[in-house]
This record gives sequence, C-alpha cells and structure tokens, in this order.
Amino acid sequence: MAAAEGTAVGMTEHFDIAIVGAGTVGVTLACLLADEGFRVALVEAREPASDDAADPRVWALTPASERILRRVGAWGRIDGAAIGAFREMEVWDAGGIGRIRFDSAEIGVPALGSIIANRRVQAALAESLCERAAVERIRPARP
Repeated sequence: MAAAEGTAVGMTEHFDIAIVGAGTVGVTLACLLADEGFRVALVEAREPASDDAADPRVWALTPASERILRRVGAWGRIDGAAIGAFREMEVWDAGGIGRIRFDSAEIGVPALGSIIANRRVQAALAESLCERAAVERIRPARP
C-alpha cells in the first residue's frame, strides 16, 4: 500500500496540503493533488466502515464527474454491471411551485449520467489512493 497510514501524535513530516475528511470529495482531491506533485495529509476522524456495512446511499454522477473519476483511476475499478444510466430527471421544490425536467433525448445524448452505489465509488477511490505515495492517511485523528 503506497499511501501510508499514520498518527498525528508527534508527527514531524512536512505536507504541502492537509485535507480533512476522506469521503468521496476528499479522496478524489487528494489523488488529484498528489498527481500534481503535492505531498498530502488526508486526515480522517475514524477508520472506514467495513465493506459489508449497510449503506443505502447512491451517487447520480454526471459525465463531468465520470471524467474526474477516470482521471484518478477510479472509474475503471467500478464493475460495469454496478453502473446504471439515467436518462431523465425531474426536480421540484417542497412547495410544489417550481419544477424542472431534464431529458437526455432533448439534448441528443444517450444518458444524463450514471447511478452508482456510494460504497462502490468509495472502494474504487480507496484503491486509486493506494497508488499514490505522496498521500498519507492519518486516522483516526482530528485536526
């Protein structure tokens, strides 16, 4: 595992950037910054949940998000059978006054994006992070 795990107690290493939080955004940012030559401390409050932990959350990812996940090497680690395309979306406000609808056919694309389970995105990002020696995961710790 290239990304080291450590503890903040007595830490004397130098980092260019510290990211607090190792969710989807934090890990993605750490990968991107490491690829640009920065030494990154990724600070997490707790150990990650086990792979079999129930997590009903899903991501609705746009093509732009897919490109970012491809750039950090995570997209190809997600099983294609676990990716579901969505072609339409309707959004409305709580009062029922405002409503907007999106349809991929109206803009000539096959899909607006993809639906993927959060745990699959997290697992793919964790694997991608392991390839980056410039990132040190510091957990459990608080800034």
